[in-house]
Amino acid sequence: MNRLKTAIYVALLCGVFNAHADQPNIVLIMADDLGFMDINPTAEFATDTPANDQYYETPHLNDLAKDGVAFSRCYSMPLCSPSRATIITGRNGATFGFNNATAMRAGKFTFAQNGLEPPAEYQFHDKMPGTNPTFPVATATGNYALPNGLPDSRGQKVYSLAEMLPEYRSAFLGKWHIGGNDLEGHRPQDFGFEAITYEDEGWSKYHKGVRKKWHHPGPEAQTEYLTDDLTELSTDWIRRHVKKQPEQPFLLYLAHFAVHGPIEARPEDVAYFSTKKTRGWNGQDNPAYAGMIRALDDSVGAIRATLKELGVADHTIIVFTSDNGGQAVKKGARWTSNTPLRGQKAQTFEGGIRVPMMMYVPNGERHRVDTPVTLEDVAPTLTALAGKQVPEKIQKQWSGKSLVPLLQNRPDDFEKRAVFIHEPYYRPDHLTEGSPMTAPSSVMIEGDYKLIAYHDGVMRLFDLSKDIGEAKDLSASMPERVGRMKKALAKWRFEHIPARYDTSLNKRYNPQADNALPEPVGPLFVR
Repeated sequence: MNRLKTAIYVALLCGVFNAHADQPNIVLIMADDLGFMDINPTAEFATDTPANDQYYETPHLNDLAKDGVAFSRCYSMPLCSPSRATIITGRNGATFGFNNATAMRAGKFTFAQNGLEPPAEYQFHDKMPGTNPTFPVATATGNYALPNGLPDSRGQKVYSLAEMLPEYRSAFLGKWHIGGNDLEGHRPQDFGFEAITYEDEGWSKYHKGVRKKWHHPGPEAQTEYLTDDLTELSTDWIRRHVKKQPEQPFLLYLAHFAVHGPIEARPEDVAYFSTKKTRGWNGQDNPAYAGMIRALDDSVGAIRATLKELGVADHTIIVFTSDNGGQAVKKGARWTSNTPLRGQKAQTFEGGIRVPMMMYVPNGERHRVDTPVTLEDVAPTLTALAGKQVPEKIQKQWSGKSLVPLLQNRPDDFEKRAVFIHEPYYRPDHLTEGSPMTAPSSVMIEGDYKLIAYHDGVMRLFDLSKDIGEAKDLSASMPERVGRMKKALAKWRFEHIPARYDTSLNKRYNPQADNALPEPVGPLFVR
């Protein structure tokens, strides 16, 4: 019956779209480092504070949330590259080595970059293994180039959203960061996209002309500010496509660099937010950061206005989300505040992995979804809404699920499942959680309960329905639940994460070394 309801829903959508084309257009917009508390709709979910009383302003995203479905519990990976690999494939990035982010242009850190043949159990674009002797746990290696099925990926292949929808005209622009420093065979154009302009790097400056130094510079910039520039390129591409190929559906994937540092905004926005009366609400008081959010929101508004002007708004699905939580503090400087969420980018607290997500489906439902979902679900959902029956090899690739039942406001028909996140590295602890470094961890979210299992053996359990700020650790009072969830998490982890992409005992650990982390009290949670 559930499959029948879904089929009817998709058929009705296709009936709507048939007046213009066989399948809906799709616009996927991914922000960079945009936290759950950085936009009005999700900040209101968490605090009940109306948009007018908040510091940041996102009127266009407010409209998108009202016109479609807003998710209050969407989960990303803790960092950008893993989330970008996840959303484009429908598969948890950690399961095929995307568990970290790095400066692609900096140094030689993979086997391929060093001209070395990797051992049989490694990929050419895996980071070469090695762990600091000050760490009790040996950290993972990671993959930095999307597997393409060719010899340099040793035959491993993942399919992108563009390849799942071959009848679409698909284009990409913005931040790629999953191509191993723009390696041939691992670029957007190698995975079914037209490359408008992109940089295969973790960050970019925002001034006019910056794209001249990108891996794929694209057309000359017409505007001073990068976020506006990428928006203009997006709307120009949509206009040309609708004019020349109106019968063919399109997929536009716009991956903004905003609001990733450096914190650079349009001068007029900085001036406006410097004197705004609500400055300081919820600890948010950086006018440049507020200006970056405004430009990002303006981008959403401009794209929606263009779709409406061209008469295709009623035939276009829009998805907006972010790659990880907000960077609240960096090197002592406060950029934003994720409060009441704990933690920030690169951590597995809610502040690092709970992100905004809205989906607009023409003539679809308008409501809020509180069921936990992940970026893994985006590709299966969009292919379902496109009426596409994908090959079995792609279905086997997916770890995500179609969100169509939730879009229909049928939460009881959505397959119950746990959410898993894997973060196998030590990270500098900018928020002083009690140690100079946060330990590697894996996460299981089961309904309202969340287990953070640190690989040094520490377990933390939270009931998010009562404690969104993860202030009360329930592990001591609920040992049976901890034991059951830990067992299920270990099963998922050891079945789906290849050993090289996981942690282990650090045989080089020297607790007497300078700056060595303390010896763990109990048994490690490693292989």
